[in-house]
Amino acid sequence: MNIKQAISSLTLAALVVSPFSFNNLVEAATNDQHLKIVNNSTRNGNLSSAKAYTQVLEYGDKVGINYRFFYPYNGSIIFGQGDHEGDWEGVQLIIDKKTDKIIDAKYSQHEGSEWNLSKASIAPYTPIGDGQQYADGQNYSVDVNNNGQVVEVHESESGGELYVKTGSINANGKIKWNGAHKYDNGGKNPSVALLDDGTVIATHQSESSTSPNLYSYVGKIDGTTVVWNAGNNSGTKYDSGKNSYIDATNDGVVVETHENRSGGELYIRTGQIVNGAIDWNSSRKYDNGKRSSIAVNDSGTVVETHENKSGGTLYKYTGRITNNGTKVTWDQGDFSGERYDSGANSSVTLANDGTIIEAHENQSKGKLYISKNFDSPNKISEQSYAVKPNVSIGTDTKDFVLLKTDINTEDGQDMHSSAWTVGDIERPIMYSAINSHANYNYAGDITRDDATGAALLPEATDLGPVWDISRNFELVSFDKNNSLYHWAQKFDGKWGNSSNSPTYSIGKGWFKNNDNVNAPSTGDVTDLTTEDYAAAANYAEKYAPSVFLHGDDNYRPSSIDWYLNQVELKEGSTKLLNAGEVNRWSLLGEDVNVSLSVESFNHSNNTTSQKTGETYDGKSVVEVSANGLNSTDFVNQTIYINPNGKTYSLGVWLKTSDGAPSQTVSLRMRSQGNNDGGNGDNDIYSTFDITNEWDYYTLTYSFDKPADWLRTTIYPAGFKSGTGTILTAGADIKQVIE
Repeated sequence: MNIKQAISSLTLAALVVSPFSFNNLVEAATNDQHLKIVNNSTRNGNLSSAKAYTQVLEYGDKVGINYRFFYPYNGSIIFGQGDHEGDWEGVQLIIDKKTDKIIDAKYSQHEGSEWNLSKASIAPYTPIGDGQQYADGQNYSVDVNNNGQVVEVHESESGGELYVKTGSINANGKIKWNGAHKYDNGGKNPSVALLDDGTVIATHQSESSTSPNLYSYVGKIDGTTVVWNAGNNSGTKYDSGKNSYIDATNDGVVVETHENRSGGELYIRTGQIVNGAIDWNSSRKYDNGKRSSIAVNDSGTVVETHENKSGGTLYKYTGRITNNGTKVTWDQGDFSGERYDSGANSSVTLANDGTIIEAHENQSKGKLYISKNFDSPNKISEQSYAVKPNVSIGTDTKDFVLLKTDINTEDGQDMHSSAWTVGDIERPIMYSAINSHANYNYAGDITRDDATGAALLPEATDLGPVWDISRNFELVSFDKNNSLYHWAQKFDGKWGNSSNSPTYSIGKGWFKNNDNVNAPSTGDVTDLTTEDYAAAANYAEKYAPSVFLHGDDNYRPSSIDWYLNQVELKEGSTKLLNAGEVNRWSLLGEDVNVSLSVESFNHSNNTTSQKTGETYDGKSVVEVSANGLNSTDFVNQTIYINPNGKTYSLGVWLKTSDGAPSQTVSLRMRSQGNNDGGNGDNDIYSTFDITNEWDYYTLTYSFDKPADWLRTTIYPAGFKSGTGTILTAGADIKQVIE
């Protein structure tokens, strides 16, 4: 049932959107202060600035991580229900330090938010790029090589014409597809393999429904397309049969499976690419079944999956290429496949380290599952139609591409692609519902019930843009001495101008009271960000979720700093601060007075920092090194304020490392607007010769240009200089009140 059908079956009373239930996430405001959006464009958010505000707690052998996401606007699901300014979402995790595994999770939802690992999606693979509809068509196949090149073949929507597309996985994980090129006028069910040198192998069956034959192509990627050695419409017949599936090693050894013409019997063969064509070996029947899939890695290991002859049950084989490349020998022996699941339309791929990624649908079709090494399949999406997954992994990169059917009722049958990566640690995958941003554990139409069992309005999630929290988080803590965190501790007003706009707070009760933790009191719970920033940051990055945002959602997340700069601060009807004057300090009536640990600073590629275990002036001592490979090796931190018309001072405790008598160090402050092309810069730096004794070095400047942020930078070997190692004991950014 799709959303439109579901809506028609609900009463209007059931359409009322219930408030979120998420411990310590939404609380009643204790004053009448609130933030008000001035320009409606602010509702759209700013994904490039967005952060997950992350709390890390510890008790015994358990760690709790609370990721909070801020959306400037929560849209309505229907008829204006549920829309409001300001929207806090998130996920809470419990980690067992003994096993490094997530043992409990809670996604922010409406009435259904609860500690329940089965309602979360925890997987050893995560998306690395936006999902996208990439073409119209059907019966597709994809392969990816270790250079990030991608090649895909498919039938036209009406069938009978075969097309090839090339592409590449770019730096942000999104697949950049080139245009499709028709290469055969009369084929169906194509399959493709891609080698690291750009060689492409494709097979397909002829269109005959009673006497299909099998054909092969060999070619090479040339620019944005594939040039076939024998030319278009010149496939080489190599057998009779249907539903062929192909893979190959980088040495050009080819493995292929197919069914007989009438179906139900599975055959396998090998071949070798010789002089631009495939020299095939003889085929043999190895089982009864249908819709087989096969993968081979560069060491000659082979994995196969297929359905049983009557359908609905999935089997697998593992084996090796033997007899000088002329045969595949199964570990189980012929006609002895191992049952591994129920389902249909399986696809398998294999990396050189033995990692197997398998995808399939459920037996009745529409529910898409992925597993690593056939262990604990994870539901990725649920649709009302067959999605026919196809997967391929780079044998060394551990990145894989997933294709699936994405039906568009207006345009017919579309095809969807996404890029993923395999990791060593299981992390959450979250699917954000359109407009409400409630988080669920798969993509599709989410049906919901209230506490009485009455149907509530369903919500829609999909495989849209990916927001990777591991690259976009900021730690928050209870450190009372660091005003960087005061907004999270002290602002109890509403984050919007609507009656149901939320407030925000941090606490320890959510962690203390979890059944896996049960700490005696909140005093026994450690705020790890305050006690050991590096450890907290490591946990936050290691277990950070990846969030699939809905492709049609106009309301994206943002950082609080971006949002605060766009809104007014009001108390009742009285305006306290204009747009452009609100930041995380002025929000509380505070002057900027930030104490930072240098270990939390961002690094240039050739700069490292680590805690020494010592303290000075009550602050952790951090060793910072520049290796001289870059003329501007640095560490820096950005705070989001408009310093215009004010004076700020950067102060840092510094000394040389290992008793060196002196070292050149530079300090820098720079302000800039995000959209002014650099024309709004204030930029000042100063160079010091530090000694082997602790001293406090300062840089002070009066800013006179509007800006969106102030960035502080330490150059451990001096500005645009070579190598050097220094010791630091915290950095302070203070507004100088004259």
